[in-house]
Amino acid sequence: MNQPQQKISAPLGDLRERIDDIDGKLSALIDERMTVADEVGARKRRLGLAVHALKREEALLARITSGRDPETSHVLHSVYEVLIAGSRRQQLSPILAEDDLPEKGNYEARLPVLPGESPRSVTAKALAALLAGGFVPEAVIPGGDAVSITFRSEGDKASQILIADLIGLGATVVRSEIRHKALRPGAGLLCGLLGRTLSHTLSPAIHKELAAYAYKCFEVEPDRLDKFFAAVPFDGLNVTIPYKEAVIPFLARLTDRAEKVGAVNTIIREADGSLTGDNTDYAGFEAMIAASGIDVKGKKALILGTGGAAKCVFSVLRDMGANPKMVSRTGELNYGNIGRESDAAILVNATPVGMYPRAGAAPVENLASLPHLEFVFDLIYNPAKTKLMLEADARGIPNMNGLLMLVVQAIEASRRFLWNREPAANTAGLFRKLALENENIVLSGMPGSGKSTVGRAIASALGREFIDLDDAIEAAADCSIPEIFARDGEKAFRDLETHITQLAGARRGVVIATGGGTLLREKNREALKQNGRIALLTRPLSDLPVAGRPVSLSKPLTQIWEERKAIYLGNADVTIENTGAPEDAAAAILRAFGQNI
Repeated sequence: MNQPQQKISAPLGDLRERIDDIDGKLSALIDERMTVADEVGARKRRLGLAVHALKREEALLARITSGRDPETSHVLHSVYEVLIAGSRRQQLSPILAEDDLPEKGNYEARLPVLPGESPRSVTAKALAALLAGGFVPEAVIPGGDAVSITFRSEGDKASQILIADLIGLGATVVRSEIRHKALRPGAGLLCGLLGRTLSHTLSPAIHKELAAYAYKCFEVEPDRLDKFFAAVPFDGLNVTIPYKEAVIPFLARLTDRAEKVGAVNTIIREADGSLTGDNTDYAGFEAMIAASGIDVKGKKALILGTGGAAKCVFSVLRDMGANPKMVSRTGELNYGNIGRESDAAILVNATPVGMYPRAGAAPVENLASLPHLEFVFDLIYNPAKTKLMLEADARGIPNMNGLLMLVVQAIEASRRFLWNREPAANTAGLFRKLALENENIVLSGMPGSGKSTVGRAIASALGREFIDLDDAIEAAADCSIPEIFARDGEKAFRDLETHITQLAGARRGVVIATGGGTLLREKNREALKQNGRIALLTRPLSDLPVAGRPVSLSKPLTQIWEERKAIYLGNADVTIENTGAPEDAAAAILRAFGQNI
């Protein structure tokens, strides 16, 4: 039974022997180095010189890592940081008084970040001091102007040496009973999002849930990109349209994933101040495919767009065995002749067409030319339902927006910003929270069905803004709805209603009460569905008031219901009978939409 394993591993035997031989030589050299460090310490004591020679240490690290490839450079830098710290410990030990040991307990070391240093480089130096003495930090909080590290002293010689070493590195060390483990990671780091137009983004809200670092939106014009990288001392950065490819020349290295994709959406400042580009969108789109349940292997996938996001989607689909093709505005395969790929099973919109504030547009106007589509992915997340997705809905094609991708890539990026520490939120919980918080609740129904009253109850329960479309129309017209009908006619009223509906529908996280006829126009339905779900309120026609309602007074309620019933029912995500207290109907809607109050 063991023979196959022996055959597999036999070719590794000679290589492992070589590694063992190298490790033996390295061990002997480290022993020799530590012996020489002892002699250096003795001479320093005779000459009255300080143990810490920080400039020499920096020069040594620069010389050791110079000319190496990035991965080897990082390894050597880390190894030598610990070796140097070990040498300092040996030199400090003889000069510290045996009767001056520190007390047992928690200590906090605060090291300043000096000009030319980064929080990462200072943190690496301090961690090396701890590791060289066999200490494990209880918490590390890197900040823009200082790095705080908490550790436990056992009141022994090792703890005494560590404290002396940290002080020699410039730290202020004090007793601390603060348990930093309870704090969210990332305090003091400067992170953010780089793009050109960022008013629509949810990224700051997402990263607020993930960590304690500052997260800012950096809106930069293309001709100012070089000045941004020269001037802004960020620790971590997300990158969005139109800079996912443009940032690459400013980076020292790319991860394998970013190299393969040819685009970057995450930048990390390393301990030495250099910048590494990664692509966490890759993991985000993988998550979208997994959540969709579709097996992409062997299927033709059309990708709308040719930019950084499209390249990432192409790479993921290719790696998963699909047959991806990019569609551009003017290339050989373009939006005008996309129908020649009529056997495509997957469509992905990787362009900003249809994104807020131009939510009424779609990169492909008619999906009829793609009759075999099994799924439509739209990387846009604002609005939640793009025009492309609404058409897919109308044709019964499953579809998904880009919110999940946004959350997954943000968590991956945050993990990189925090040096692989876990962010404070998980994917499923954060995705659900954002989806519910940004989803509008829309109330429809016959005139007098209680939409305004129930809507106010829902808004009160959730602490949200309430928008009554009829009230908004009257405010815009500066007169009552009966006066608009009498003065300008129903068409003018409906036109104004559509304008107000489109403005309200573009909002996120609000409660909207429609007029009785709002859903009659397709434009209104699309506007309300782009960010919301619709609850239809019903009550017996005999209980509906008609006074002051021009349409209700113009014809029998039974006729109005029959004319509108198909639209009401066909566009409702849930139907609630409103015959009791408004609070009961509100609670039923909240339960149906998964809102926890």
